[in-house]
Amino acid sequence: MTSAAITSLIHHLKSGQRYTQNLPIGSSDALLLGQLAQALAGKKHHLTVILCEHAQDAQRLQAEISYFAPQLSTMQLPDWETLPYDRFSPHHDLVSERLQTLYSLTQKQVDVLIVPVSTALYRLSPPDFLLARTFSFKQNEVLDVQQLREQLVNAGYQSVNQVIAPGEFAFRGGLIDLFPMGSVLPFRLDLFGDTVESIKTFDVDSQRTIYPVPKVQLLPGREYPTDETARGVFRNAWRERFEGDASKHALYKDVANGIFNAGIEYYLPLFFDRTATIFDYISSDATIVLHGLAQTTIRSFWTDTQQRHAFLKGDNTSPVLSPEELFINDEEFFAHVNSFAQLALRPKINDEATEQVLAQSTAALPDVRVNTRHDAPYAALSLLCQRNERDKVPTIILAESLGRQTTLSEALSRHGIHVKTVEAWAEISTLTAPHVYISHAPLERGFSFDDGTQRLCLITETELYAANQGTRARRRSEKTSNVDMMIASLSELRIGDQVVHHDHGIGRDQVFMNMDMGDGDTEFLH
Repeated sequence: MTSAAITSLIHHLKSGQRYTQNLPIGSSDALLLGQLAQALAGKKHHLTVILCEHAQDAQRLQAEISYFAPQLSTMQLPDWETLPYDRFSPHHDLVSERLQTLYSLTQKQVDVLIVPVSTALYRLSPPDFLLARTFSFKQNEVLDVQQLREQLVNAGYQSVNQVIAPGEFAFRGGLIDLFPMGSVLPFRLDLFGDTVESIKTFDVDSQRTIYPVPKVQLLPGREYPTDETARGVFRNAWRERFEGDASKHALYKDVANGIFNAGIEYYLPLFFDRTATIFDYISSDATIVLHGLAQTTIRSFWTDTQQRHAFLKGDNTSPVLSPEELFINDEEFFAHVNSFAQLALRPKINDEATEQVLAQSTAALPDVRVNTRHDAPYAALSLLCQRNERDKVPTIILAESLGRQTTLSEALSRHGIHVKTVEAWAEISTLTAPHVYISHAPLERGFSFDDGTQRLCLITETELYAANQGTRARRRSEKTSNVDMMIASLSELRIGDQVVHHDHGIGRDQVFMNMDMGDGDTEFLH
C-alpha cells in the first residue's frame, strides 16, 4: 500500500470504533499489517495487537511481518498447546516464550503483538507478579550465592546436574549455569570469590562457551508463584472453592509440599487474589486488529470447554475450577476489545457500502502450478513471466530457504526461465525493471501487488508446487525426526526433465544433492 493509503486507513481507526475491511489476498495481509504497524510505531511508541482466528495464522504472521518489517519488534503470545483441564503442563519452551512476551509488554518493548483469539481468552498472572519476580545481575557484581539459589528456587527454577532447558540451574563450585526463561541460550557465571568475574553463553549440547555478555536477566520460572506465601494463598483458595477434606486431595498436599504437578496451570487463579487478561498488558492507546472471524472461534472454544468441564466436574477426587474462573467469555472479550481502535480483516464483508481502502491493492495469482506430466512443466509460470514482462511488472519467485533458492534457480534455468538474485524485502520493494527475480522468504502465499506507484508479482513455492500446501506450517512445528521420517521427507524427485512432488514435511535447512542416474539427474533431499 502507498503511504497515502496507510494514512487513510489510520484516519479511519478511532478509539472505541471498529473499521472493517476485506481480508487481503495471500500473504499480503502481513504486508499490510507490517506497513500499518510501522506507520503507527513511527509516530510514537504504539502497540499493534493482532488477534487471529487461527493459531496457524499467528505463527505465519509473525514470520511474515518480521520479513516485511524487520525493524519492528514482533512477538507472539503462543498457546499452551494443551486442552482445558488437561493433566499436562505446557512445554517449557512455550512457557519461556510466553513469559518473555509478557515481560516485554510491561517494558513497552513490543511493536506488534500476535495472539490467537483462543489464547487471548485465558486468564493470566497479573503484571506485578512478573515485575516483582524479575531480577538481574551483571559482570563484576558481588553475588550472594546462597541468596541467588533461594531466589531461583522461589522463582520456580529447577536445580539439575546439567542445564539443558529454560527454567533450570546448576551450581558447580565457582561456576553457575543458568537457563533463564525467555532466553535463547543459557549462561555460565564464573565466580572469583563472591564476584562475578565473567558471564558467557554456552551450548547445551557441547557445553562449550560461545560469547561473553555483560548482564543476565532472570524472569520467573513459571507463570505462577511457587514460594511459601503463594502456596499458602493456594491452600486457602482451595478450601474456599472446594468442599470436603482438602488433605485428601493429592494436588492440594503436593502444592503444600512444594510439588507442582502437570496440569497445575488450570488452577492458576488459586495462586492469586486477582488474575489478569492479556488486555491488562496492553496500553490503552494500542490498535487492535481482528484477523478473521474471532467470534466463531470463541464460541467453538467455549462449547468445547463447557463440555469438558461438565464431564470432569463430577470427579470429586480431582475437583476442577469453573470455565468462568479460567477464561473470559465472548462478552468480556469484546467488552475489552471495543475500548480500543479496531481494524477488522474479515473474509467477507456484508456491508457493501463500506469504503475499501485495500480494494485494488492486491490480487490473487493465476494457476502457475508445475505440471509434471507435461513436456514443459513450467509452461504456466513461463507464460505469466512473459506477460508480466510485457506489462512491465517485476516477477519475484520466493523459495523457502537459501538452499531451496539455489535448487529452484537451477531447475528454472534448465527450463528456459533465467532469474536474477535479489536479497531482502527492502531491495525487492524498490524493483522496477520487469525481469524475473529469485529470493527466499518465509511467505506461504504469493500475490500480485499494485498500489498505483509500485507493481510486483510475488510467487511462492506454494503456487508452484500446490500439492505441498500446508507443508510450511508443519515444518515449523516439527521438533524430532527418525529414519522413517527422513525417508518420507523425499520432497522432490526429478527424473530427466520431470519433477515429482510428495506431500511430506521437510526441515527448512536441509540440503539437496544431485546424483547422476545415467538417463538424467535425480535430486534427492537429505
